[in-house]
Amino acid sequence: MRHPSNRVFLNTASLSRIVNEGKLGDPKRLSEFVRPLRPDITDTRLLVLFELKPDNEESRVDGREQVLPRSLDGGERPEIGPAE
Repeated sequence: MRHPSNRVFLNTASLSRIVNEGKLGDPKRLSEFVRPLRPDITDTRLLVLFELKPDNEESRVDGREQVLPRSLDGGERPEIGPAE
């Protein structure tokens, strides 16, 4: 997708493609589990990623699991608060 000054990917692009085309690093360093994930919206200039979910706790937990799997770095997930 073209944005006036940002490179934005929608949910048709895998994380592997986003990392490669967004010049964020080597997509081969992503785990096999993470490579095919398709975030809803990713801005590679601002380094933000969005997973759109219904506004309930179950969906927030599901979104966190999809976006921040422990397998990314083997550590704990950062705290993410509700949208304001």
